Amino acid sequence: MRPILQPTVVTVAARVQYATAALALAGAVLSVLLTGRLLAVLPDALAEEFPMEAQRETAVFTTRLASYTVIGLWLLCSLAFAALARFYLAGRRWARTCTWAVAGPLVLCGVCGLVGEGSPSGYGADAATAQRVEQALDAATPGWWSGANVVVQALTFAAYLAIIVLLATPPANQWFRAVPEAARKGVPAAT
Repeated sequence: MRPILQPTVVTVAARVQYATAALALAGAVLSVLLTGRLLAVLPDALAEEFPMEAQRETAVFTTRLASYTVIGLWLLCSLAFAALARFYLAGRRWARTCTWAVAGPLVLCGVCGLVGEGSPSGYGADAATAQRVEQALDAATPGWWSGANVVVQALTFAAYLAIIVLLATPPANQWFRAVPEAARKGVPAAT
């Protein structure tokens, strides 16, 4: 039978999960602000690759749409992840399983994000265009962004990993153990 009091590990996992969701919301707001700055310099950087203004506008629109779609998806995922914490605090096994299903790939994404932080991104068909765009974007990016981004990614990675581990401990397993049908109805279980 499930213990009456929540184990501390479940409470800590939920708090870490809520903090991670808040961190993701703050990161999304900063990403929106940064994306606006970067998109402002993109048309000039793409001038040689796309000589016609309509082509540049299409490229900028596509980049804007992709950027804001990814930011929106991350916002939805972080809100859903925070909602899952509320359900597993109530002892819902499906919420713990969903949390693992979400946190596992996010840990992997965190590793890939930290590894790929220094890799170049490709714009345009030739190396000169890619270099010109990269220089324009680097000039528009605040100096603190790269370091802050790595710190946020590392903290998020550590938080997701901690959530996975905390929810796998024996006290958490006891908390998520299925309650027998007789106990739900108030009938003492036969021993």
